[in-house]
Amino acid sequence: MNPPVPRTQDSNPTSERSRKVRCSGDRPSCSRCITSQRVCTYSRQLPLGRPKDRRRVQKSRRNVMRNTNTPLVGSNQSRDPLILSTPTTGPPVSYESHPSNAPGDQQAFSIPSTEVRVSASTDLCACLSVLYLLLAELRTRDVPVIAKDLPALRKSVKAATEVLYCEQCPRYYFSVIQNGIVLGALCLCLAEFYNRIVDTIEAEAKQMLEKNETRRLSVSEIDVASQLAHDSTKPNGLEQSTFFVEMTAFDWRNLMRHVVKAEIYGVEGHRDTCFMTLVQRLEDRQRSWHQTPPSPDCPPLYRSACNPGDRMPTCLMMLQDVRRLIAQVEF
Repeated sequence: MNPPVPRTQDSNPTSERSRKVRCSGDRPSCSRCITSQRVCTYSRQLPLGRPKDRRRVQKSRRNVMRNTNTPLVGSNQSRDPLILSTPTTGPPVSYESHPSNAPGDQQAFSIPSTEVRVSASTDLCACLSVLYLLLAELRTRDVPVIAKDLPALRKSVKAATEVLYCEQCPRYYFSVIQNGIVLGALCLCLAEFYNRIVDTIEAEAKQMLEKNETRRLSVSEIDVASQLAHDSTKPNGLEQSTFFVEMTAFDWRNLMRHVVKAEIYGVEGHRDTCFMTLVQRLEDRQRSWHQTPPSPDCPPLYRSACNPGDRMPTCLMMLQDVRRLIAQVEF
């Protein structure tokens, strides 16, 4: 009687199928089958499970093709006022970075380009995106850096002025509301930030006085001709008009408060770019829009004479709060 022959691992070709072991499909042989000394018979190209019904797949494809060929009802985007405030097309908004040189300081504002660009094909403007970016930059600032944030606030006022005179926003009611309300919110945030800067000036002056410190300032006199003749990155021709002064805490405090006052109210001959000029122009425009709505789809509720006995529109109430915030700053 012959002894029984021991069964090898490859003698039962259905053992792997019964255990539902699947190869990784590596070429030429997977590591799993090489370790077990068997031939690869499974591959990742053979998915497990029951195949789909061909009729059902073809029917679903026909339904998808029928739905994609059917136009949407009311898909005329040229009449949708919401699209005016969604700049999905057109050039992206550019930024300017202002890195901080002081240790521990955060980065200064990254102000978007003050030019409000309009796509000629779709009549879309980027006003809403510009305003939201300005608001987001203001929100990231916890402790003001006076020397860096004051120029950034000036650029914010300039960008808001560009949005104020946008010719695309008054065409539809939704963009009329968005332009007026978000501009008012930006003015509120700017007014509050000016208050923060004044508080920071007071705190730094007090700290200088307690430590008996002085602060060095550089003073430059640059006229318009010099700015046009020399590149801002190469100020070699402007070095002779720059000098440094040492200031006590009291003198530095008074000087910086005068600088903030000039940014808010302007100075003689340069009041067109100050903050309160923006607020006054926005208030005049909103009154004009409420008295004579600029868009034909504005509802009757939007119209208002803005008289003392009438209901005060929300945009004008926000501007009143702006004036109250600025009035709190004592110069």
